[in-house]
Amino acid sequence: MKLLCRVSPRVAVVFDVDDTLIHSDSGLEITAGVDLFHSCVASGAHVFIVTARPERARRDTLRELATVGIVQERDGTAEGFVSLWMMPNGFTADHVAEYKMRARAAAKKAAGGRFLMTIGDQWWDCVGSARVEEQLVHKTEPDGVYVLTDMPVREPATVAIKFPDLFDDS
Repeated sequence: MKLLCRVSPRVAVVFDVDDTLIHSDSGLEITAGVDLFHSCVASGAHVFIVTARPERARRDTLRELATVGIVQERDGTAEGFVSLWMMPNGFTADHVAEYKMRARAAAKKAAGGRFLMTIGDQWWDCVGSARVEEQLVHKTEPDGVYVLTDMPVREPATVAIKFPDLFDDS
């Protein structure tokens, strides 16, 4: 599966890390996620990464991302992501949905109020809750990727792409 992104320059796009850009069990890249990331960067989007990994794992996370070719932009060059948001140390799984929703709102603000899409493997990467069946407009087959375009009012993104929980990109 090859996903491409052609977006208006300087809109916000948010990616999750685990099982979206890299496999959480092996650390290997998820080709569809990495390709989509690079397409968004090449289109001039403000790309942000929001992960539920704790802040204390920042160094390891940056290293793992760099291993699959995902780096932070430097000196105004648009060749990588703008910011990596990590969940504050001490937060628990009960805080993930709210934390991610607030981080997406911060990404929208950082991009000047223009937020296009959010990409992740869990519903909380896409919307504030798992109750999204009424927003589901398209599911590709057989890979199980959901594309949501009728986003809840509280969500800053216009579009959400939810990868399957276990993405097989072989």
